[in-house]
Amino acid sequence: MTASLDNLQINYSTVSGGTGKNISRVLFDDCDGNNIEVNNFTPKNDCADLGPEAYTPTSEYIDWENPKFYTRLGVVDRSKALQIAIIGGSIGGLATAHALLKVGCFVTVFERGSRDRRRGGGGVAISDTSKAVLEALSIFSASADSRELLSPMRYHVDYSPSGFILRKGVIPFYSTHWIQLYNKLLDTLPSDCVRFDNELVDAEDLGKGKGVRFYINDKSGKEEGELEEYESDILIGADGNMSRVRDILFKPASEYVRDAGYRSWRGQLDLNNKSEVDFVNPLKESYPPHEFHVQLMRHSHAVLFYMPGNICNWQLFINKPNQTSNLRILKTDVNTKSNKLTKPALPEDLDRLHEFVRAFSPDRTLEKLIVASSKTTVQSLIIDHEPLASFHNGSNVVLVGDAAHAATPHLTRGSNMAFQDAYWLARTFVETKGERDGWFERYDLRVEDCKRIVELSRHVGRFRQGLEIHEFGQENILDFDSIDIDQFEIACGDGISGMLIE
Repeated sequence: MTASLDNLQINYSTVSGGTGKNISRVLFDDCDGNNIEVNNFTPKNDCADLGPEAYTPTSEYIDWENPKFYTRLGVVDRSKALQIAIIGGSIGGLATAHALLKVGCFVTVFERGSRDRRRGGGGVAISDTSKAVLEALSIFSASADSRELLSPMRYHVDYSPSGFILRKGVIPFYSTHWIQLYNKLLDTLPSDCVRFDNELVDAEDLGKGKGVRFYINDKSGKEEGELEEYESDILIGADGNMSRVRDILFKPASEYVRDAGYRSWRGQLDLNNKSEVDFVNPLKESYPPHEFHVQLMRHSHAVLFYMPGNICNWQLFINKPNQTSNLRILKTDVNTKSNKLTKPALPEDLDRLHEFVRAFSPDRTLEKLIVASSKTTVQSLIIDHEPLASFHNGSNVVLVGDAAHAATPHLTRGSNMAFQDAYWLARTFVETKGERDGWFERYDLRVEDCKRIVELSRHVGRFRQGLEIHEFGQENILDFDSIDIDQFEIACGDGISGMLIE
C-alpha cells in the first residue's frame, strides 16, 4: 500500500495486521528527499491491531487542489460562507483555521494572549501524519521548509536506571521548535484572521442551526471591562486544557481536572555554545541524535531529543509527595500560587532539581545538560481530563486539541491530535457538505481513539514514575534494571505503539 501527499511518500510491503505481525519493509522520509529503510519492523500491541493504516497518513486525504472540494482563499464569498469563530490561537487553533479556510469557510480566531508574548515553548515531536497534514495545508511550502523546521527522529529508546537499553523501536516522528512551528502557522494565515488580546468571557448557544452569541473582552486598547458581542454559525473551542468554551457550553461541566501526581521540569540548551563543548560529544554518545530517548530513573524519568539547529530539548518528571492513584484538582485551584500550570524555576527550585539529578541520573552528561540549561528551565503541573463522550455539544459548538482531549505528554500526542482534529474537521465538512448533524457525528469518530491515547498516556506516565504497579502473579515489578522486555511492554502498555496511534 502506498500513501502519497506532496513530498511525503511512505511505502509498505507485505503488511499484515494483528499484534506482533511483521511489516517487512518500511521507508521513512528523512526531510531531504531520501528514504530511511527499516527492515523487519514488528508493530506491538494496540497500534498493530489498527492494521497498516496506523502507520500511514489516512489514505483518503482531501484533494486540496480539486476545486470541487473547496473555494480557494481569496475567492470566498464571505456573505455565503459558513461563519466560524475559533477561541484559542495556539498551534491547534491556527491549524484548524487553515483547514477550514481551505474548504471555503470564513474563519476568525480570538486569542486572549498578546502576539508579543508568544515567544516560549520547548520542543515538539510531530508524526509523519501530522507532517503530511501541514504540507497539505501549505504550512510547509517546500522541502527547504521541512529541512529548516524538522529533524527526523526514527527510534524510540527506553533506558534502564543503570543505563542499559531496555528497548529500541522504530517511530515515524520529527522534532521541531514549538515557536518556529507556531510562527509558520501564524504567518501563513490572512493578516486579519487572528485577533490577539481578545478573551472569551461568556457565550450562549442559540439553538441548532441558529449559531452562537459570544462576548469578548478586547484588551487591545479598549477601556477596562468593555465587552464586544459577536455571533457565528459555529464556535470552535481550541482554548487548551482549561477550556472556557468547554466549561460554558458543554453540560454538565466538570469541576475538576486530573492531577498526574508529578511535576515536569523542562529546558533546552544550544549545543553550538562553545562553553558547552566539553560534554556535547559525550552527551551525543550516550543519547544519539535522531532518536527519542526515555531515561528511566528511580520513581522518575527524563525525555531527551535534539531539535533543528543543534538544540537539545529535555524534560524531567519528579513525583509530588504523598500521591495516590486517584487525584483530582478543582479547576478553580489551577493556576493559583501552588498549582501554576507553568512557571519559571526559581534558584531554590533549581537547587532541588540539580540535587535530585545528581542523586538519580545514571549518566553525568544528563546531569550536566540539566544544570547547564538553568536559564531556560521551567516547571509545569501535569494534568489531563476525564475523556469526553462527544467533541460537540449537540448544536453549534465543537472542541479541538487539548480542549477536547487533554492528555499528559508521554505519547507526544498533544500537538499531533490537534493537527489531525483540524484535518478531520475539514474532511468531514466536505464529506457531509457542511450539514450540521452529519458533520459533527462524523467528526466524533475520533472520540474513541483520542480517549485511548489519553488513558494510555496517563498510564505510561504513572508507570514510569513508579506510581502504578503492574503485577505478574504475586510479584510487583518496580525495578527497571531487573525487568525483562516482555514484562516491561505489558506493564507499560507499550508507549511506542501509543505514539503511533493516529
